Amino acid sequence: MQRLTPSSSFRRSLRRGAIITTLIADNHASKLAVKMAKALLRPRDELQLVTVVMSEDSISYGNDLLAPYLQEKCSNNVTPVVLVKSDEGMIEVISEYVAASGADLLVLGSHNLCAAGAQQYAALLCHAHRYQCYI
Repeated sequence: MQRLTPSSSFRRSLRRGAIITTLIADNHASKLAVKMAKALLRPRDELQLVTVVMSEDSISYGNDLLAPYLQEKCSNNVTPVVLVKSDEGMIEVISEYVAASGADLLVLGSHNLCAAGAQQYAALLCHAHRYQCYI
């Protein structure tokens, strides 16, 4: 029988708390993703609510999109983040942020991604940073 041992990043997340990053769009799937992410939170964990806008002019729209989630009751630290896409692709912007923030888990919901599309999207993010993916 093979013995499974937790990775060093998992042990580190237990000490400091995990960072759970949830991608937010203006749809019902995002609301469900936030509910799921909140259900996974442990006492020291941080929830990052991230949305991506097209330009600097749209940052206020991004803040308005995140505002209702920030008003919901949550005993954990909740951090709102508005990323500006500009000339980069959506996956690149999200991937760079996830790597820089040290996120331990990425949660997203979608109305448009089928199972194959979700797997491809997750695989691109995971491959870029050598994460393990579970869909």
